Amino acid sequence: MYEIAVKLEGFPRHTSSHAAGIVMSNSDLTNTIPLTYNNEGYISSYEAMYLEDLKLLKMDFLGIRNLSIIDECINLIGNIKFNDIPLDDKKTYELFQKGDTNGIFQFESMGMQNFLRKLVPTSFKDIYNANAMYRPGPSDYIPLFLERRRTGRVEYVDNSLKDILSETEGIIVYQEQIMLIASRMANFSLGKADILRRAISKKKLDLINSMKDDFINGSIKNNYSKETANKVFDDIVKFASYGFNKSHSVAYSVVSYKMAYLKANYPKEFYVSLLNSIGSDQKVITYIKEMKKKGIKLIKPDVNLSTNSWIIKNNSVILPLNIIKGLSNVLVSKILECRGESYKDIYDFFSKTNFEKKTYVTIIDSGILDSFNYKRSALNESLDNLLNYAKLCHDLGYDYVLKPEIEDIEDYDRMVLINKEKELYGFYLTNHPISFYKDKYDNIIDLCDVQKYFNKTIDTLVMIDKLTTIRTKDKEEMAFITASDEVDTMEYVLFPKVYDEYKDLKKNDIIKVNGKVERRNNYQIIVNSIEKCI
Repeated sequence: MYEIAVKLEGFPRHTSSHAAGIVMSNSDLTNTIPLTYNNEGYISSYEAMYLEDLKLLKMDFLGIRNLSIIDECINLIGNIKFNDIPLDDKKTYELFQKGDTNGIFQFESMGMQNFLRKLVPTSFKDIYNANAMYRPGPSDYIPLFLERRRTGRVEYVDNSLKDILSETEGIIVYQEQIMLIASRMANFSLGKADILRRAISKKKLDLINSMKDDFINGSIKNNYSKETANKVFDDIVKFASYGFNKSHSVAYSVVSYKMAYLKANYPKEFYVSLLNSIGSDQKVITYIKEMKKKGIKLIKPDVNLSTNSWIIKNNSVILPLNIIKGLSNVLVSKILECRGESYKDIYDFFSKTNFEKKTYVTIIDSGILDSFNYKRSALNESLDNLLNYAKLCHDLGYDYVLKPEIEDIEDYDRMVLINKEKELYGFYLTNHPISFYKDKYDNIIDLCDVQKYFNKTIDTLVMIDKLTTIRTKDKEEMAFITASDEVDTMEYVLFPKVYDEYKDLKKNDIIKVNGKVERRNNYQIIVNSIEKCI
């Protein structure tokens, strides 16, 4: 067994294929390489690194769902085309400057949003530079990049490289810059410069060392000092291992910019297209909060208005039925199929549908039947009668069955209703618990307006979503609170002296907070005092 195992050691355990790599040739591939058949078709049995030596071309064709989002959004708007979107739109750059880039391809992370706020982009060049800089390697030079951009003081290893490196503040960021430097300094052909770039990025040390002498000698012949040539070559080796392709960055950034343009100028259409493309509950909550913050009217799911996707109607965004937990896509399809043009009344709905009792409880508690003007408590109380009515309708026919009376009883407590809403949707939609306490206080600032009060002391009314405690270097306990109101979320900082007074705080507490607005990466409130509402 050992002798057999030794012979097998080092062989591939399985075959795999590149998700987007396509091999192209002007003759049948069977003449050049061995092929393997998998479930999707034929694939090269040679790894990608050998294909170019055989005069074959491998290209990666990437599928980006963001293009589908843009396409759906443009179709909803109806009067613009992708190529007509201008690259100098003021509202779009304001969106980037604020870091309002949730949902924007390549620009959605918190770190990138913080970078954008510091960068304050004003041109498309700033957008694709940000895209390329915010990656492992170049990101280490972001502070230097921002400082040079702010002061205008840029140092070049040699001034002859200024036109090549000026757009990135003297820092090598792009692979194309490496090729141009090699051509400029050492008189490399662009083909030879590309060989150097690939040798460095693939860490082929023998080839790198063999080309270093060519680079140094060529630069000296071109009247550069040996010291300068060595310094530049060392920088090239350092940056090329993670240097980004400029054409790639520009192409990606076109997608990013055009999404940002649609978000800035057509927010309803943008959010609907975006939400129809995702499945993450947390992302849904984030985008719903943003829509509320931007004043977009949201209409909760309704059995006669909603479909299985987000839609726009009468200048409002209508939520889909399948956002409700407990209503599968199969159940939603059945509801829509039975609906036809519409359900005339509550009896029509029950007579046309045929679900389990627990499904009807979910349907009632979700509020999608509210437009029939019955209280949810009354529908749940009369549910058995309605189910019997539905069964008789199926057996005898709709016209032969008496409609049961739905007794008008007192509805559930409003906190019960909104907590049931949170349970079924995963977020507060029509009401937020703090809504019922705002009338008790004057001068409460909404969280969406906090940034207007930078460096000022304000009062906010919020519900605690998360509370985290840490110990300072002096071993004192302090806390960070994440809290929300109807449309936004804010971070609160309780330093040890303040936290010592409020150690009984817990999740879901509704509190009035007096504190000073400050800004680190994002706005936060330094707490002075807290008053518990419940």
